[in-house]
Amino acid sequence: MALLERHSRTVLLVKWAGFWSPLAVRVGDGSSYVDAASAIVRAKLGDVPFRYGAVVGHLSASGPQSESGTRVERRLLLVIPPEPLSSVTVERLADHSPLPVRWWTPGQLRKAEVSVFPPELPEVVDGYWDGWLPDGPLSLDPV
Repeated sequence: MALLERHSRTVLLVKWAGFWSPLAVRVGDGSSYVDAASAIVRAKLGDVPFRYGAVVGHLSASGPQSESGTRVERRLLLVIPPEPLSSVTVERLADHSPLPVRWWTPGQLRKAEVSVFPPELPEVVDGYWDGWLPDGPLSLDPV
């Protein structure tokens, strides 16, 4: 789940396993990824209004014969509050994470040459802000 901030054109990322990546949301059986993301957003942001971007990245899916025996899919859902988040809300996000949390612009990610997962994230965020990505599913599966 990539939390985007419209006015500064930034994305909130956490540093995990050597990569800067969007917040991870686990989806249980019988739940949709949108429902799971909504629950996490409400838990982390409180009553802050938000909407989802029309672009949904599909990162990967395990086959039916995975080690756990359960199919696992990874998706990138863009979450956009309509107004800038208050400094208190941003602090609350950072306080709830045991991992480093930081707002990045796509340009900063490229310039800093940090490891990002998914690697296409800066382009996805730029494409969303600039409007050149079509609405709907977007494959980010490794070739």
